[in-house]
Amino acid sequence: MFGSVRGWLTPPHFDDDFERTNAARVLHFLLLIVLVILLATLVFFTLLESHRVRNVLSLMLFTAITLVSLWRLHHGNVYTTGRLYLIVLWIMAMGYSLFNRGILSSYPALVTIIIWLAGIMVRPIYSVFFAIASVASVTVMLFISQ
Repeated sequence: MFGSVRGWLTPPHFDDDFERTNAARVLHFLLLIVLVILLATLVFFTLLESHRVRNVLSLMLFTAITLVSLWRLHHGNVYTTGRLYLIVLWIMAMGYSLFNRGILSSYPALVTIIIWLAGIMVRPIYSVFFAIASVASVTVMLFISQ
């Protein structure tokens, strides 16, 4: 996927666009941190046999999405990568709350992190979008549960 280890560790640099370079730097380090956490969790989950296969498969899927996002980021698609990664993260947070029978105490933290990342990485208007979508999904989940 990348030519060397240095390609994995250095964020992309765009001489013509300072804002794009900063967004790429933030997204690159975020994706690297998420990748390290996912790989460590995968190793931990595979060592413990008590975890369900669904958990391991979802972690493997999210790891693959993170690797593809890093690859797309290094090919110059900074904002597209950020938007798609945030959408996937939001869908996973929604799925997490649905599969665990409702809105848990960690749900607001997940959504808050996604909204912050949208404002930092992409554009502030995406923070508004994710906030409205989160309120709408919570309303639908509460309506369905009653």
